[in-house]
Amino acid sequence: MKGDMPILKDNLELLPEIDESYIELKVNLDFSIKNTGIKSLAVLSVNSGEGRTTCCMNLAAAYANAGKKVVIIDTDLRKPSVHLQFRDSNQQGLSNYLSKRAHYGEIVKDSGHPNLMYIPAGNVPVNPSQLLSSVEMDLLMQELKDNFDVIIADTPPAQKSIDAKIMVAKCDGVLLVTQYGKVKPTAALKLKEELTHADAHLVGVVLNKVTGKKS
Repeated sequence: MKGDMPILKDNLELLPEIDESYIELKVNLDFSIKNTGIKSLAVLSVNSGEGRTTCCMNLAAAYANAGKKVVIIDTDLRKPSVHLQFRDSNQQGLSNYLSKRAHYGEIVKDSGHPNLMYIPAGNVPVNPSQLLSSVEMDLLMQELKDNFDVIIADTPPAQKSIDAKIMVAKCDGVLLVTQYGKVKPTAALKLKEELTHADAHLVGVVLNKVTGKKS
């Protein structure tokens, strides 16, 4: 199932300089991971543009720098963006694997940064929800758990489709990313109720773009 080994790339300069707040976030998440055995984390937001992918990149880099084997997986099959972070193509990725048009070794790519791999979303399919809810997706998640310490899933915006909720059910924990002042309280409450209904384990909330008055 593993297929050929991924090709090494030199993308070290593309990774973000990790903000201290993400290192603190990693430390806080470590307690949840240690106590619950969490290995896969769905990074979720209500809307697009709230910093979800940026959070995935920084958190993954923080774990990789700490010596953990990490993989970022782009599960936004409708509007993918992880491949752009690595200046990579999106021709081979998750959708290709789930539709049985690519092997494991063809979609898991080396970032060039020690301990950090990634899986692009692949070609935009006509049936993203069906692919994400498939048995193939379950098998892939198990394969990744066997090979990595931390799996970070960049999910689609929760308000746009059911895809994000599908991934929440397939991951051990959920990290909610929200932009200060952008999400309406009713939308946030609805999402919280949906996460509860899905029996999701919410491990933390990242509040982005908080501005404060200077004294």
